[in-house]
Amino acid sequence: MRFREFAVDLRTPLSTAAGDIERREGFLVAVDAAGETGVGEATPLPGWTESLADCRDALAGLAEDDATGDADPESALENGTLADAPAARHAVSLLDADLAADPAPVRDGRMRVPDGPGLGIDVGAVFP
Repeated sequence: MRFREFAVDLRTPLSTAAGDIERREGFLVAVDAAGETGVGEATPLPGWTESLADCRDALAGLAEDDATGDADPESALENGTLADAPAARHAVSLLDADLAADPAPVRDGRMRVPDGPGLGIDVGAVFP
């Protein structure tokens, strides 16, 4: 499993009872299994989920365990490893679902929608 950080300035701030949110920061997460790549994202929102640092730590722990063969991301969903990290858990749930999905919509590194144009998502540019 691997991940990389991203940050996006919102064009229009999102107003909440706790104040305006002008920037979102998070992680793109990927794992390779059986010749396929599953992709997910974790965008923690402190006050509602874990902090960015706690999310990073949770993902780094999974990546380290995955690299040493001590665990796989899917087991973290089942054993409660991510119980206190809902954004990280969301990322792992997404990549697990992505791996289980029909790979046919992705061709030449670009995602397609049925009977529609490519969405322009270049998976190879995100995780070379």
